[in-house]
Amino acid sequence: MDATPNHMRYPDRVKQLYQQHGSLSKLKIFMVLREPVQREISAYKHRVHFYKNDPAAIAATEDKVIDEDGSIMTFEKAMELQVIPEINGTTSISNLRGRSFYAHWIRRWFELFDRKYILVLSYDEVKANGDEAVRRLLHFLGLPEQKESIIELERLNKLVTENNYWNISCTFQRKLYNVFEPLNQELYQLLEDNPGPDMETRPFPRFRFECKQ
Repeated sequence: MDATPNHMRYPDRVKQLYQQHGSLSKLKIFMVLREPVQREISAYKHRVHFYKNDPAAIAATEDKVIDEDGSIMTFEKAMELQVIPEINGTTSISNLRGRSFYAHWIRRWFELFDRKYILVLSYDEVKANGDEAVRRLLHFLGLPEQKESIIELERLNKLVTENNYWNISCTFQRKLYNVFEPLNQELYQLLEDNPGPDMETRPFPRFRFECKQ
């Protein structure tokens, strides 16, 4: 088992790797998709956290969180400069910043792999009922169902701070949600046109706006 969100952007490499090792026929793919605004906020917080621990490493990447004056860039400015232009098509989609453009990446997975071996769930589904999500995953993997409760989701990301770059207004979150909505609709249609295994929810649960501060 290999679990990381980074693989989303490299389906061709994944296929090549498993082909080289003769195990492509055994590969099953499991994706959990989070509402894009909250995913972007989470990713931003991680970038800030990593920068504080290793400024040189993250400063060398395209995924910058440092403003011209050397201060930490606000979430709003990072989105306005890096993500929204890609959504609007004024800049090309980058591997680093386009992670929430789900349909853009998943379409290629559907082209390369048999759809019945790709299970797509929503983050909200998993969060609302972890046991049910695990039951569906075990069924997808062909493993026996567990009778006792085997999962308890809790908040592990405790990157909390009083700094003002952490305070993201609901107004901006709503703006970003609206910017992402055409991409979300593209995802819903892609999943509807390419039905997956029986364990998936159809239609795919719609992402809901929920302001978190």
